[in-house]
Amino acid sequence: MKRTASPESSRPYKRHNDRPFNITVGSSQQQEDEPLLGGKTKGAVYLRDQHKEKPSFGTFNYGNFPSYYSTRHLQGDALIDHRIDMLDPTLFNGKYILDIGCTSGNIAIALARKYKLAYIKGVDIDETLIKKAINNLRATYSLRKPGETVPESFDLSLRSHYFPQSMSNMFGMIPMAVPPNFPKTEFPWTVEFEAVDWAKDVYDENEPKYDTLMALSVTKWIQLHHGDKGLKSFFKKCYDALREGGTLVLEPIEIKFKKMAKKLHVEKVDYHFLPEHYHDFLIHQLGFREMQDLGCPKGSKTPILLFIK
Repeated sequence: MKRTASPESSRPYKRHNDRPFNITVGSSQQQEDEPLLGGKTKGAVYLRDQHKEKPSFGTFNYGNFPSYYSTRHLQGDALIDHRIDMLDPTLFNGKYILDIGCTSGNIAIALARKYKLAYIKGVDIDETLIKKAINNLRATYSLRKPGETVPESFDLSLRSHYFPQSMSNMFGMIPMAVPPNFPKTEFPWTVEFEAVDWAKDVYDENEPKYDTLMALSVTKWIQLHHGDKGLKSFFKKCYDALREGGTLVLEPIEIKFKKMAKKLHVEKVDYHFLPEHYHDFLIHQLGFREMQDLGCPKGSKTPILLFIK
């Protein structure tokens, strides 16, 4: 009798395994599992279940997200950022600017490229982010179009330049060092970054004064860690650091403080000073001359407020 193969037995045998594997050579990596291949030779292949743990939210409990401007939202049709596009150029051209909570420096670099700034300084509590900001500044300077003063468009994520990023990997960055008497009136010498907890201390009269202070999405983190008193002290320092006629650009974001404080294991503090109270405190107690509500930028429910000294 002639034997016939069943449909299943005629199919070629395939081994399915979705688990990731590690390849190790020699004894450089200790493994407790039995080797799948090459157990008696110098090279061995091991099958291991690898679960990449997601970092806890507490890792960035000051809002110091490492990729804030590449993951926050799509730039869309904004020239720089929908919040920045709402602001009048007179806040920047020829002005001294302080960007508080600058993270990786994207906004400060974009402003320095688009406008003729006198000077802009970005400060952040995270030293790692400041190092990234300095590197972003060097990369933007090195990869920009030669001879271009004001770019037609600007990628806020700083991933797209006139020259590909591989150029800086192949040939290095363009040096930025200049003689002491060099007039620092052009990009990138009008930009500076510093790792400092700017909201921690009161204003020192020996510190420079600014024409424009930018506090975008930082008030919630200050209030979360230092409570109502800490946020009011921050506003007082902003007032003192502004020149007469200067402007505080504020993005007041309200959050569920008690829930987030518990999540981040923050000490119990008062959270009663809400965005609707800012006008009365900044105008009638601190002495700001007026407030302007510019409305909400595209894609946001939070208004942009201007407090003018």
